[in-house]
Amino acid sequence: MSFSVRVLALAQRLRPLLLKVLPHAWLRKAQGAVIAQAEGGLAARPLLPLDKDAATDGVNLVGYIRAEMGLGQAVRLCAEALDAAEVPFTLYDFSPANAMSYGDSTWAERISDTLPYNTNVINLNPPALWQLFSLVGREMWDKRRTIGVWVWELESIPDEWTKGLALVDELWAPSEFVCQALRKATDKPVYRVPHPAKAEASGAGREAFGLPADLFLVLAMFDSNSVAGRKNPLGAIRAFRRAFGEDDGVGIVIKANYPSAADLQMLRDELVGLPHVFLFVDTMPKQRVDDLTAVCDVFLSLHRAEGFGLVLAEAMLLGTPCVATNWSGNTDFMTADTACLVGYDLVTLREDVGVYPAGARWAEPDIEDAAGWLRRLRSDVEFRDAIAANAHTYAAARLAPAAVGVLIRERLGLPRHDEAAG
Repeated sequence: MSFSVRVLALAQRLRPLLLKVLPHAWLRKAQGAVIAQAEGGLAARPLLPLDKDAATDGVNLVGYIRAEMGLGQAVRLCAEALDAAEVPFTLYDFSPANAMSYGDSTWAERISDTLPYNTNVINLNPPALWQLFSLVGREMWDKRRTIGVWVWELESIPDEWTKGLALVDELWAPSEFVCQALRKATDKPVYRVPHPAKAEASGAGREAFGLPADLFLVLAMFDSNSVAGRKNPLGAIRAFRRAFGEDDGVGIVIKANYPSAADLQMLRDELVGLPHVFLFVDTMPKQRVDDLTAVCDVFLSLHRAEGFGLVLAEAMLLGTPCVATNWSGNTDFMTADTACLVGYDLVTLREDVGVYPAGARWAEPDIEDAAGWLRRLRSDVEFRDAIAANAHTYAAARLAPAAVGVLIRERLGLPRHDEAAG
């Protein structure tokens, strides 16, 4: 392993801390050096094409298997779908590049450092994909079909991502919104394979979280690693404030993952004066997050952009009605029958926001429209119950691991269960 690769690996593990004192440009420069080195190696000796006889049919599933963040949950759910569809697979864990915690042990017994199958499904965006290639070598790629699972939240992928196309034969994306962004950049096959959604409450009540039983509770979540400006928790707080008065018997619950000091201070400043505020900043295991979502009355997401919106799909499964921006990845599974969709204006970023560059567009949700939906859900129980029931039915039928597993078998060119059995 070269010195530059070792430095980048260390920098990636320390990324949340380094970005407090160093600009994104520093990490991009380090990534660029590693990519240039790897590209040179590929130019000198191209990857060997697929040889189906060189390995058994099945999937080497690669990603942040143990990471307690959205990208980790997505790859674990992909494992659920493969398992449900009876596709042979193994798990190759790539140590998280930007997770503060990677202690999820859901699939620990299936993690292996072997690659026995002829198809790689790699759940890493291009910067991390190049790091993987530099760390483990071409043996993971040679004579195999490699599928990249890429997720981006804006209308066009970053220019530097196009270099990652050299490492994939085809791309999967969780929403048509992301597929359209990828198709602008490549003529390689791009398929929509949604993230499977899985969520089930344990039965824990509000008392498990210290939440009062007599308030109508609105829940919002964000992760600083996913860029607070994109998730827009301040917009959620402003819509809540616009919707309700002090004596309306309502409360707002904020779940923040890995909040930076600056993000936390912005939250606290915005929450000043609200009478019933419940702020959770500890990392929770998945079951506890499901329970928190289930005990709240509404899930509010005034995101400016989503690649998919997994927490929204999970809220739908849990029967918690959603108020969400009507733009980007979540519109694949949210309709007027399954969610309260908020209007927006598309705006151009005047400056970089985290990894999102100036000049790109995203949605600015209509705060008054969101407030109106919150008031209706508070006052109209019949409407609230109908939205929750429709959402659960739709998500259970279309996004459950078994349903997505059927689609994955098709994308892999494997026969259906009944055909395989026959």
